[in-house]
Amino acid sequence: MSFRTYSDYRDHHQFHSNTDAQSAMWSNIDLIAQIADLKQDNYRLTLALSTLMELLVEKGIVEQDDISRKALELDQFLELTDE
Repeated sequence: MSFRTYSDYRDHHQFHSNTDAQSAMWSNIDLIAQIADLKQDNYRLTLALSTLMELLVEKGIVEQDDISRKALELDQFLELTDE
């Protein structure tokens, strides 16, 4: 059987531990696996966004400068809202 993520594997095998130390260990492993899953999701979303931006530029719908300018505007806006 093939699993896409560690979380899928863990859910399939339904790990149960008997001691607090084992429970803490599996909690840490689970947390690390969740972070790895988030990194993979982030990579896929970044790839999709990059592909869309490149296609828009290639088709002449937007200019690269427009994307850069808007990214800077949004970055500045987010910095202001974080304060």
